[in-house]
Amino acid sequence: MGVPWGEAAAGRRVDGTQNHGQRAAGLPGAARSGPFIRSLRRRLLAEHLDCSTEDLAAAESRQGCLIAAITALMAPGRSLRPLDCRVVEETMDERVPGACFINPPEPISPDYFVAYYIPKDQRPVGPRRLIVSLAVFVALFVLAAAWRWTPRWLSAHARPARRGAS
Repeated sequence: MGVPWGEAAAGRRVDGTQNHGQRAAGLPGAARSGPFIRSLRRRLLAEHLDCSTEDLAAAESRQGCLIAAITALMAPGRSLRPLDCRVVEETMDERVPGACFINPPEPISPDYFVAYYIPKDQRPVGPRRLIVSLAVFVALFVLAAAWRWTPRWLSAHARPARRGAS
């Protein structure tokens, strides 16, 4: 049975029992990539904890889990710090826009979007822009035609020398 990748992108809901990393562990080649991923993770964490990868591996085996090892290796100076993710309920409604803004019930008209966000004095004027574009096109066409069909006898090399010039 195949692994269903990209459910969220396809608009389907993930069943919530496994994440993609857990599903990838059952794929062919996962046994080969596991040590590489652990090594990469240890190098990155050791860099941010300002310790060696061996110290991190030893702390991980001593503590029994990665989070406890990170907590044990935290030190003053360069290190990882816990992130305060508390949400203040009083300010939640002020910070999160309404559901109609995030997920509108119907597509937003481009005309409405332009009218709402671009001031009238800064909107491009259609007929004026068309006239300028046509003028530039005609000027380029005239220059190209002059270049193509100008007779050779008008070039500076083909002109005869003036009489009386020494």
